[in-house]
Amino acid sequence: METLKASDKKKLKQISHGMQPVIMLGKNGLTDALIKALKIELENHEVVKVRFQKFQDEKNDMIEGLASMTESTIIKIIGNVAVLYKKSSDPEKNIL
Repeated sequence: METLKASDKKKLKQISHGMQPVIMLGKNGLTDALIKALKIELENHEVVKVRFQKFQDEKNDMIEGLASMTESTIIKIIGNVAVLYKKSSDPEKNIL
């Protein structure tokens, strides 16, 4: 996880504002398939919204786990939605 400047976080929050969640965390929890899909989305888009349909009580721990497993940074958590960021290895896709 990289440390972001406040201005970078602000920019990422603005980018994420109009986005729809692309990863839905449901009754199956943190599966290998979900982690793999999240890694692919982060590589392709850098900023990803994750919606928690279950596990609302444990969501903060699960978000920390997701960020750790995908080596991403938590940008914000609002309700049952988290926004994660990871710099893409493809320079053409880099937002920051």
